[in-house]
Amino acid sequence: MDWKTWRKTIAEADNSNVIPMPKDLQVAKELIDDLLSKKIIFFDLETTGFDGKHNQITQIGSLIQEPGQPILKMSQVNKGNSFNTKANLLPVMKQRLTPGTGENIIWTKEQLRSGMVKRDILKLNDKLSDMGITDIPVKDLLNLAYDEELTLKEIEQEKNKIFKKISIYKNKFGESKAGPVLSSLEKKIKTSIDPAYVFSLTGYGVKSKDKKKMQKKEEHEVIADFIEFLKANSDSDTFLTGHNIKNFDIEFINDRINSVNEKFDLNLPKPDQMFSGRTFDTVEMSRSVFLPSIKELKKYFDNMAPISEELDPKQNIEKELENSTQQQRIEVYNNLLGHIKNELNNKVIPALTTSGGRMSSSQGVIAKSLDIDAEGWHDALADVLMLSNVLQGMKIIIDLALSRQEPEKLQEMEPYQKMVTAKHPEAKKRLTGHGQVKDKSTPYKYKLSLKRGKSAPPIGE
Repeated sequence: MDWKTWRKTIAEADNSNVIPMPKDLQVAKELIDDLLSKKIIFFDLETTGFDGKHNQITQIGSLIQEPGQPILKMSQVNKGNSFNTKANLLPVMKQRLTPGTGENIIWTKEQLRSGMVKRDILKLNDKLSDMGITDIPVKDLLNLAYDEELTLKEIEQEKNKIFKKISIYKNKFGESKAGPVLSSLEKKIKTSIDPAYVFSLTGYGVKSKDKKKMQKKEEHEVIADFIEFLKANSDSDTFLTGHNIKNFDIEFINDRINSVNEKFDLNLPKPDQMFSGRTFDTVEMSRSVFLPSIKELKKYFDNMAPISEELDPKQNIEKELENSTQQQRIEVYNNLLGHIKNELNNKVIPALTTSGGRMSSSQGVIAKSLDIDAEGWHDALADVLMLSNVLQGMKIIIDLALSRQEPEKLQEMEPYQKMVTAKHPEAKKRLTGHGQVKDKSTPYKYKLSLKRGKSAPPIGE
């Protein structure tokens, strides 16, 4: 099934406006090639929390990428191809920055109840339990979400108990396998239930000379301006793209649009409805295609014979090949493959691998593994610029995996098929036509044909 047929089939069966990613490598490559041949509008949200019904958008960043023209540097960004606006904090959000206020407590409880926060904290705690660390009281902290008379003092007490235990174990285990998991748990708790820290990631509540002052608007104005930006820059062949937009950004902005439409009597359309069937989530691409491609490449290179690693990857390969003989070109090609193998095993895979041993599909982690500048992460405009680079990098890996997959199959099958074909008539005569069976009763009374069966498919098909 090709990409267009697959897309039509999925569109009829799936209620989501976001295109799911095919797991078949060839079909996925067609989808990605098709995507990159169209105009793409990348977008990203910065928010005060995970739930759009009870939180707000603090920044929307967006980039327009024309067909075949990736935006890879900030110098390529201008007012004509980008949207970047921050929102003033709503009064209720300002209260959340004040420790001990009713809103501060409510927000903390909502965060602790969040399925995403709860799942991640418990998952890290389970990993530590498997390592023999079973007395970190994270469940006591999560249970505070259901305490109707919760106070700031109780929150701080439970957090301090956890951080004290983590500190003790970090000193004990150092840089061992448990160390990164302990650090991840500490960071997850801090980033999830400390509103001042969460807001500071996007520049709120932080006094710094390095922070560029950006004019802010009210949240409903930012959303309305963004919708107008989408309308002005899209047509029936434009894709809306982001990282994890299916499970977060789309749902969040839809909730905020519902809120501002009701409050300000507006009629703003929702982005995924505006781009129905043309909304693409790169996190699905990373999970379904990019990470499997990494594994396939590792398998391919692990099975390769030792090859030279002397090629300087910075030298001009074209000049190297210009006056080379066929044998010299093969050597240069092998040298280049050796460099790719080293990069994959010594840089890309270690950077992608989490403390739990799985490979991460986080945008920042993928950017780091592909040597893409992740500076400014958690600024919406910087994030979409990074995503443009990440998309190009993932495509290179996927194309490489596919190119290794097909030649490998041909190189292995063709010689084997020739060998079998050459020996087939002789083998069939020996095994079925000239046997020593003397019993001529059924099923041996019929003389077998020595021709090759027409139904037998060629080897490799």
